[in-house]
Amino acid sequence: MDEVRREPSKPSILLVDDLPSGLLSLEAILGEFGLNLVKAGSGKEALRQVMAHDFAVILLDVQMPDMDGYETARLIRERPQSHNTPIIFLTATSRSEAHLAEGYGAGAVDYLFKPLDADILRAKVDVFVEISKMSSRLREQADELHTLTIALEQRVEERTGELVRANQVIRDSEQKFSEVFRTSPYALTLARAEDGKFIEVNDCFATMTGFSREEALASSSTGLKLWVDEADRDHMLAELRAGRAVVAQEHSFRRKTGEVIIGVFSAQTLRLDNEVLVLSSITDITEASRSHTRFKAALSSLNYVIWSSSLCGTKVLDVNAAFERVYGRTTTEFEANPGLWIEAVHPEDRSVAGDSAARLSETGRASAEYRIVRPEGAVRWLADSKAFVCDAQGNRRRMGGVARDITEYKLGETNSKGVSSPAGDAAHELQAEGQILRRHADLLRLFETMTALVGAKGVTAVLEIALICVVMPLATDLVQAAAAFFMEGGALRLGATIGPSQAFLEAQCNSRSGESPCGQAVHTGEVIASSTCTTDGGHIRCQMTPHGCVVIPLVGRQAVLGVLCLNLATDAGSSDLGPWFLRSLGASIGMALENAQLYEQVERLSLVDPVTGLSNRRAYDGVVARVLANATRIGEPFSLLMIDCDHFKEINDRLGHLAGDRVLKEAAGIIAREIREVDLAARFGGDEFIVLLPELNSAQAHVVAQRLWKGLQQVTRVSIGVAQWDNESGQAGQAGLLRRADEALYRAKENGRNRIEVAPMASRAENHPARLKLHNEGE
Repeated sequence: MDEVRREPSKPSILLVDDLPSGLLSLEAILGEFGLNLVKAGSGKEALRQVMAHDFAVILLDVQMPDMDGYETARLIRERPQSHNTPIIFLTATSRSEAHLAEGYGAGAVDYLFKPLDADILRAKVDVFVEISKMSSRLREQADELHTLTIALEQRVEERTGELVRANQVIRDSEQKFSEVFRTSPYALTLARAEDGKFIEVNDCFATMTGFSREEALASSSTGLKLWVDEADRDHMLAELRAGRAVVAQEHSFRRKTGEVIIGVFSAQTLRLDNEVLVLSSITDITEASRSHTRFKAALSSLNYVIWSSSLCGTKVLDVNAAFERVYGRTTTEFEANPGLWIEAVHPEDRSVAGDSAARLSETGRASAEYRIVRPEGAVRWLADSKAFVCDAQGNRRRMGGVARDITEYKLGETNSKGVSSPAGDAAHELQAEGQILRRHADLLRLFETMTALVGAKGVTAVLEIALICVVMPLATDLVQAAAAFFMEGGALRLGATIGPSQAFLEAQCNSRSGESPCGQAVHTGEVIASSTCTTDGGHIRCQMTPHGCVVIPLVGRQAVLGVLCLNLATDAGSSDLGPWFLRSLGASIGMALENAQLYEQVERLSLVDPVTGLSNRRAYDGVVARVLANATRIGEPFSLLMIDCDHFKEINDRLGHLAGDRVLKEAAGIIAREIREVDLAARFGGDEFIVLLPELNSAQAHVVAQRLWKGLQQVTRVSIGVAQWDNESGQAGQAGLLRRADEALYRAKENGRNRIEVAPMASRAENHPARLKLHNEGE
């Protein structure tokens, strides 16, 4: 069957049905997810796809000729790599208990009956896709933590006088790793899975719990009575024993003094020296949890809706709980039917709402006041503001908006018609009420922003959410444009924008500390307010309509990480926004921005091999998929080199692992110097390296291999396998190319080592059984 072009960053779903119409229906239902949809027209084709790829979930038709769904599912379950892959049976036949029992016995996790309910199918597939993504992330984290633990535990004595300096280097490295563990802002513990006895704890754990390191190492979590609810601890251990990591669960813990704290707990198992250990972390969120509760209690009665959606408005990305209070409908209803907002508009005001939507398409931002009708018939007035949020290149990424309930204001206007102006106590009372309402609105914007930023994983996402939650609630005539910047290389870089002109962006981009109002905010860490660019000498000169601005510094733990710049109407000033709100807001966004930067840094580090400094296997997998897709599209070849150090084990056994690491580092340096900038060198594992050579055929790649072989003779003897991929060779993607390069390497080993072998271009090269087993079974 044809297969949708696979993108390695997206989960894959296998669709199995002998009827093309069935596959077309499934593809139509799941197409909007943007996933890799792989189609198979028979049970045998499904098994071939399962052998070649990993899938987040398999949708399997029961009634198929030759091999039905039950037999196909049993064969899939027998393969260790696909044993745990979720299978959902699709059937239009009997719903009897006997048929269901046979399906579940074959390994199904669920049944769906035809004709399929599209919403139910999407919801169930979405669950398994998210589980697949989380499992992938957890496996990556487990690998990184395993490497870190090995480095921390490694203690190698000095072997020879020649290796004294190398030993000192490794001791310094271990000290740094230990320092990271010890000084981490999270409470980290390493304990035996068998009895829970602590092997190591860090300083944060001692500070948070009140137990000294010595007290902790002499006991366990049970002995210290850390868990307020032992049932929570038992559930955590059951998850770990089942091979599942515990991620970001909120539990109550007891300090040495008896005080109860609230913490976010994560844990996973590691195997070190044939012993199963549990690495866990606890983040104290006691104050944050209490503040969150106080905020929710104080603001629970306010009617203030914040939402975001896809660009076309057909998919709701997020909506807060105020929607239910204002519209009288659940957020679930809104998420299932984004058109609900226009359906709720009063018939007489739908033209106003429609005009607002049209202005949004034309200008990127719009606001309007109109009435809505709740299900029970009550009519409410809303002040609606919405805009497109753009990235640094000006591309629209999402639509966001705010709807405020202004019914009381409208009723006040109606009741006061004909009255010239309030006076005396009445005027004072109205003024005081307005100040209180404004203060509550400030608190609400801050609360919503803090809540929305909790799950943001990247710098761009943090800045986009900040713009939606902060700028959108402000009146259109107050804030004309806004931009969020982050510090990089000593200068401000644009992260996201709402409604600015090109002159606005050119005036503010690349400002350094002390330059322009944005740079001043970075330098001082204080909110900068400018009434107008035409008279304020501190305001940067630019060819723009006269305007004012407010610049909010985004303050991290130790530095200003960026700014939020609001382009105001002339002489609007910042008094309408409130300095308390602006400072608190900047601190909240700054903390989220700092966490996002750390997350991105960890992501980058996860692509680098810590010993050699080259790319690792994960980075190679991502790059080779892109090279393969490009080569398939334009019909150009590319080649692969597999390099293996000969008799490397003898180096480790005779001189020690420090010497082995030293050889790997020097070899990596030679490889990196001898290849082009467009090539990729990666440590494939152990003492094996892989070099990806785009646009080179096998003859050209052999020249590169000879150059590398000659250079590497200075450090160690190596065997090299060369293989070429081309668009007409019939190879099974990157796996086929890798197998042929590995077979060429194996022939070099068999033919005396320290030599180069080139794989033949035959579409079906003869495979060495031992090497094939390594690839197919992942051993």
